[in-house]
Amino acid sequence: MFIVIAVLMLCPAPAIAANIFKRFLGDQYGYVYVWSTTFLFINSSINPLLYLAKNSELRNALKSIMCF
Repeated sequence: MFIVIAVLMLCPAPAIAANIFKRFLGDQYGYVYVWSTTFLFINSSINPLLYLAKNSELRNALKSIMCF
């Protein structure tokens, strides 16, 4: 569970930091914002894989669905 929580906190951290330091970043804010929001989408992609790796009931349910 620690890994899931760590990923949930680390992925949005660059976006939050970019918004806090928006004034100091100036023209570079656009580039930083694009890269930091990309981590939010990566987080959405990683979460199902983490839950699948950690939860044996979920793995067994997926196996039963995939193997008719």
